[in-house]
Amino acid sequence: MSKKFTTAAKARTAIEFELDEVLFKFTPPKQAAMIMPILDGGNDEMAVVRAGLGWLEEGLADEQYGVIVQRLKDPKDDYDLDDFQELIEWLIEQVGNDRPIL
Repeated sequence: MSKKFTTAAKARTAIEFELDEVLFKFTPPKQAAMIMPILDGGNDEMAVVRAGLGWLEEGLADEQYGVIVQRLKDPKDDYDLDDFQELIEWLIEQVGNDRPIL
């Protein structure tokens, strides 16, 4: 006898967050879109950052994604990788809690 698996529909509810008083709206893409590049590129810190950036890029409007990238690149801006990591971890937690109730 075989085990039968059925893929459940995933909720794609937008998640809103503020970053230094600027409102962002993130529509979660598949979590696999973030995990696969890490698996392909190893578990080094840069692979994790690239995967997080790619996942964020898929879920944010272009201009909103650009704001975050520009802030990370700006040497005068205090927004840095630890802040970015906190954001990604929080979004992952929110997406994981967003399951359809049936």
